Amino acid sequence: MGLSALGRLLESVPQYQSLQAEVQGARANARAQVLVDAVPFTLATLARSLSVPTLVITPRPEDARRIYEQVTLWSEPDAVVMHFPENESLPFERLVSDVDTAHQRLEVLSTLSEDGGRAPLVVASAAAVVQNTIEKKAFLSSSHRLRTGDALDLDELLDRWRRMGYQFEPTVYAPGYVSRRGGILDIYPVGSDAPARIELWGNEIDSIRRFDPDTQRSTDVVDSVLVGPAGETLPGLTDRDRLDRRIAVLD
Repeated sequence: MGLSALGRLLESVPQYQSLQAEVQGARANARAQVLVDAVPFTLATLARSLSVPTLVITPRPEDARRIYEQVTLWSEPDAVVMHFPENESLPFERLVSDVDTAHQRLEVLSTLSEDGGRAPLVVASAAAVVQNTIEKKAFLSSSHRLRTGDALDLDELLDRWRRMGYQFEPTVYAPGYVSRRGGILDIYPVGSDAPARIELWGNEIDSIRRFDPDTQRSTDVVDSVLVGPAGETLPGLTDRDRLDRRIAVLD
């Protein structure tokens, strides 16, 4: 029996039932005083009871990491608990943002945009939520699913992946990379558990297989693969007229 089973005991407490009722109300503005050590337990129980996407904002980055780890321990094994990290580089600094951090942020956005499945609980610091990320319109319009039997324009598809932030390398070994060998396309979508190998027959997708990035050997056949953006700053997806207007007002 996992720690999540203790949440059933909390659900029977009148004070908790009152808090849950207040949170579920329209335009809720509930307040509760909880011991610091009991916050993760309470959040995990609330997330299971409410079953809606939940965002937890903490004052400091270290608080977000701590609460994320502890909420994960108190949650059910199939619960979706995610950490939305902050970029360490500030605007206008001549530093390149950490790729892993950007991919983790994009994975959270991808999970929030999906229909169906369990509602996620996202833990983030105040610094993380105020940092700009890719626009929702650009994120949704660029995300696409490839299925076996689909006809496609190869050059157009590769250019689309380039504008989405994917890097082309001889071998795909990490999220955000693409490789092409004749009629075989390897891509490691951001947020995916494993890369996908797409085999073409002419301009049609003949098969899609998952493969191990270490051995490069195929593992299992799948019907489709979802490809989302690989970066938060993607000039290639920006509306050109809007970009020109922004540049025109710069001093």
